[in-house]
Amino acid sequence: MIQIFGLANSDDQEPKSVKSPWDSSTYLTRETVWDNMDLHAQLDLIFSDNTHRIRLTYYWKDKQN
Repeated sequence: MIQIFGLANSDDQEPKSVKSPWDSSTYLTRETVWDNMDLHAQLDLIFSDNTHRIRLTYYWKDKQN
């Protein structure tokens, strides 16, 4: 991802433990954000007992404005 987006503007150094609002379980999350003149991207990683999610949100920016 560094080759495509460059160095991240912000990232979690350690996973964060989050308590689920639906039950008593907890899960781990990580977030990384890239933001520059060309694009905005956010990578969210979610890890729980039986679910692993990877969510990449990507927006390109209009270079004329």
